[in-house]
Amino acid sequence: MLEASVPTVEDHCRVLIYVKQFDPQSPALFNCLLERLQRVHCLQVSDNPRRIFNADFSATINTDLLRFGELQAHRRIIGFIGVVQAPIENEKEVTSQQISDVDTVEDRRVNVSNPRTHFFAEIKEQYDFIKVEYASTVVDSRCVVIGYPEESIKALCSSRELFCFKSLDDADSLEIGIRDFLRSIYYVLESRRLDLSFEKLEFPPCLALIDEQKYRQGLENKTSKIYRKKCIGRLRKQVADYTLMTGLPTLAMDSYHSAIEFLKQSNDLLWLAAAYEGWACAAIIAKYDLADECPSISGMQRISSVTFEQILSARKTSQSGTRSGKCPINYTEIVERFKSALESYERFSFAAWVEYECMMKAASVFRYQRLYADMEDFIREHIGKYLDDSFDQFGHFTKALICLNSAEVYRKIGFNRKCAFFARLGVLFRLHITESGSRTVADYRQVYPVLYRTLIGYGVPENPKELSSDLMRLGPVHIQRKALHEVFMSALRAEYYDAAIRHLCYILQVYYDYMDQETSERMLEEFTKLVASRDVQHQLNEHISLPQHGLIIPPIQMMRFPKLEKFAVCSLPGHLAATTIRPKLHSDIFIYSPFQQEITSKVTWVQDCACEVSVSVINCLPCELSVSNLELLSEGCAFEPIPVRLTLPAYSGNTEAVDLKLIGVPRQLHVHLSDSRESGRLTITGYSCEILGVRNVCKLRDFPERVKSKGFLSSVFDIEILPALPVLELKTSLSRAPISEDDIEPTAEITVYSGQTFEHSVSLVNTSKTITVRHVNLVIRQPKVCGGPCMIEIASPEWLDVSDSTTELRRIEPLERKQIKFRIFGIDPSAMAEDGSQKERDSEAEISTCDAPSIEETHDRIPFTGRLLTCEFIFYYRADIDGPNGEQYERRCRLPLAVSIVPAVTVAAWHVLPGDGPTTRYVVVDVTNNTEWDAELTYGKDRVIGVQPKEFCRVPLLCKCCSEVASNAFQEAASRASHMMQMQEMERLRQILERHVSWHLDIRWSISSSSLSGSVPVGPLLSSVSLLKQLVVPVISVQANVNGMPLLNDDEITVGIGEIVQLSLSLITPTNDTRSFSGLIQLQCYRDLQNGSVIESSDNMIVLNTESIPFQIVQKEETVEIATLSATDTVSVENDYAPVATVNFSKKPVKRVVIQETFHANFQLLFRYEGAHKIRPLIILNDKSIISSDELFCCAISFSVITKVS
Repeated sequence: MLEASVPTVEDHCRVLIYVKQFDPQSPALFNCLLERLQRVHCLQVSDNPRRIFNADFSATINTDLLRFGELQAHRRIIGFIGVVQAPIENEKEVTSQQISDVDTVEDRRVNVSNPRTHFFAEIKEQYDFIKVEYASTVVDSRCVVIGYPEESIKALCSSRELFCFKSLDDADSLEIGIRDFLRSIYYVLESRRLDLSFEKLEFPPCLALIDEQKYRQGLENKTSKIYRKKCIGRLRKQVADYTLMTGLPTLAMDSYHSAIEFLKQSNDLLWLAAAYEGWACAAIIAKYDLADECPSISGMQRISSVTFEQILSARKTSQSGTRSGKCPINYTEIVERFKSALESYERFSFAAWVEYECMMKAASVFRYQRLYADMEDFIREHIGKYLDDSFDQFGHFTKALICLNSAEVYRKIGFNRKCAFFARLGVLFRLHITESGSRTVADYRQVYPVLYRTLIGYGVPENPKELSSDLMRLGPVHIQRKALHEVFMSALRAEYYDAAIRHLCYILQVYYDYMDQETSERMLEEFTKLVASRDVQHQLNEHISLPQHGLIIPPIQMMRFPKLEKFAVCSLPGHLAATTIRPKLHSDIFIYSPFQQEITSKVTWVQDCACEVSVSVINCLPCELSVSNLELLSEGCAFEPIPVRLTLPAYSGNTEAVDLKLIGVPRQLHVHLSDSRESGRLTITGYSCEILGVRNVCKLRDFPERVKSKGFLSSVFDIEILPALPVLELKTSLSRAPISEDDIEPTAEITVYSGQTFEHSVSLVNTSKTITVRHVNLVIRQPKVCGGPCMIEIASPEWLDVSDSTTELRRIEPLERKQIKFRIFGIDPSAMAEDGSQKERDSEAEISTCDAPSIEETHDRIPFTGRLLTCEFIFYYRADIDGPNGEQYERRCRLPLAVSIVPAVTVAAWHVLPGDGPTTRYVVVDVTNNTEWDAELTYGKDRVIGVQPKEFCRVPLLCKCCSEVASNAFQEAASRASHMMQMQEMERLRQILERHVSWHLDIRWSISSSSLSGSVPVGPLLSSVSLLKQLVVPVISVQANVNGMPLLNDDEITVGIGEIVQLSLSLITPTNDTRSFSGLIQLQCYRDLQNGSVIESSDNMIVLNTESIPFQIVQKEETVEIATLSATDTVSVENDYAPVATVNFSKKPVKRVVIQETFHANFQLLFRYEGAHKIRPLIILNDKSIISSDELFCCAISFSVITKVS
């Protein structure tokens, strides 16, 4: 196994105890046992001075170094522990078969009926063999037996050496027994430390190594003083080793010093070097308090039972810096002693490895002093000798271990680049082969973990998530890519194919932008071949575990192939989106603040509805990329993603990203509930797909910061999921067609002529099988008209009116269908509420009330090609489900309607003329035929008039003045306190006048050649306030009688010159006006020139009785008749398109206004000259502020004066 084993100073103060497991072997149990032994490796044997006895429990022994046991006592095997375990259940049959085979082949004389006895005999033989093999050094031994009864193993060894347990978990007394074992070893070593009897011997024994013989020159005089000093020096050195091993580093320094003096005198260089090294190690232990240093766990076999926390603790301890030791020795003196030892070791080639270990221990002095640069200089100065090709004492495998040890040292001090260099150099030595040799899979499996751990030294973290946005800050990119490619090749040749795929994905994901096209194509080709050779699809989101190397390769996210950006959660379509309506609390107090910010509504999804996340996808590869099973990843509520398959074109300079939507369906929120009534949370965490033969999983939180900074995506998307809600489906008798590709709710279309009325229906179907719709609100959005009927009117009796534009239906059961009937009327678009008409309504312009025509010029004229008006039915419906806090969930569905209005017969202009009495007026309407056919107009009492194409005709309509509105009502409305109050009052008065006048303005048209018929839309007339004001009963109306005959028309009266004319004038007032007034009545004579100008001609008329008659009218508040008006009293039977809003639904009593004559005046007059004359009654009020001129109605009387009357 190619693992680093750095020589340390602490090795000199540890007692080596060999732990061996006998067959059958169980690596898992052995590792657990070894771990428990390591817990009791320290034994405090004295308090004053404080002495720590350390043991090193090792399962592996370097036999080449055991021969230096005489030179350095810490290399001896001092103790031995044998481990015997009963086979586990799945291994019993195999073990029994092995024992039977051994009995049959090796010793047929053994009774096969008792194979366990023979098995224990074999174990005892192996146990005794180890004890005999290391009998020269082993002080004590123990045998740990697990799983066998104590009666059956009594013959294995003595009871003092035997530890018997049913299982490792029941071995509570194991630690106590091991401490006793260590204490017995300590007593033996302590006795050897105190044994100085050799000092008194005349001929003390001489310790020696076998390899020393070749360096001996001639024969030594064993009776000489120099030889005796040599022997005593070596024995003192051995005593110093025992002193250091028993926890007395300071006394050990003194012993080493005395040994050095004798060895110097005898010129014993090898043992002198060992003494120098021992003294330096003891000085380091004393100076830096390393006696309590915890050793690293060694000898682990295959399955590691060490936790991550234990490994981290061991690393922190080994990397600890300068200790607060009490030894005053300067570190330079220690280094000099190490250098003296190295000089002496150099003379003995067989001790090259001991020399190397001495050099590494000398370098550790600089580490303890935190002089890392000096440490690097020292290692660089000395290590080159051992790695040189001419240094043949070490083989390539040993040189590889030397490089790995150097890499480990540099790793501890944070020199990652140096660590990576020596690790890669060690791999080169390990893979070195002779000309006849070849590398095997096992060779690459040894070097792969070494190369993998060097990546961090070149700025390549194990996890791509830790990469920064700028790779150049971590080092040269081409070196990073080369190092990673070497790891990939070693994994491939080691037949770790999953790891090779993972490393190649790493290269493509991180370094694709730094490759030329040829390199990238070669990498992609290798990747394709490697993936195709695998039988199982590679999962990039799974960890790859290599327990034999202690490696766990993290997952990788291929965010580049393809590159997904601009993630955004899409709201549900309009007909599926739901709004949560929370109950209003009585304690809520609204406080308006101009600084409050508008909170944007969060996106909510609904269970069992297809939900979307929009994303932009682009292919960065120069070839076509096929992506399959692209789907969303989520957490929280159950979510069923719908996989997408797409093929992206090859990348070029002008390639644009492809926008698509990833779809998924939230499912039942709580599986254990049959009817889920609570909302839940869903978090969109990423996406997964299959590309290039591997499955890729990407998390949004792991996207690079440079992508997040552009605002393309959030780290996560947290969405509220509402419970399943019903869906209303709309079906209509009109034809429907989508206007655009994204139009989910097709628009209904219809073409009507202006004035036509059609009836259609809309059906509402509750598609849910279990959930009821609690109630439905219908809002109709349509062009607003200022007068006349609306374009859309509801005709279904089951729908209840809530407001002018909203109607409500209470309940729709599951799978129930309800029908709504409505009417479409072809309105005149000029009646729509626009700025011009609004301004006209607000104006107080004075309009002539008698003979001056009023022509509306503010409204639009419909062109012949027609005009497209849009409206829509919006249904707001709530599910019969309440949330946990009383929330209600509302959806909406809509029916857009496009109405194309083709002009037929429309109003062009209108005039208001006096009627046949003081309370009637003629509304003269100019009607235009915009069609290409002859049209017939029907008005009044079956009066018919024809209109040719593109021509107009004048239709006189007699209207009775409205007495429900006072003559000064509009003036009072204009004097209201606020503009809003003025507008509301003026609209109320307009609606009253519209209700009174609309049934008089009934004009129907028909085109027999095309079978078309309809009504002339009079909305522009009804929206004109200036017109409606003229249809109010004035406060004073003058009715004239000539010669006793009432004047009913505007015809001229023929009289002769000098003929006396009896003119009687009556003042008529309504009872709804309580104002009293007085004044004079006079007559004014003038001549009309028919060009808009008049000539005063009062001299042509002589009043015989009196020119001025005073009058006084006093109004009294009398009890008037009260009548209740029904809907049919105010709506014309002939005019079925009258607006519903004008119907009196309130059923409130209405005062009936009476028109009465309040004053009568008689005039006698004659004309002096012939010609056409007009007489106008002139009313002069005493107080002009009471009544304005608009409230007076006086018609001029026309006279034709001739010379002779026939």
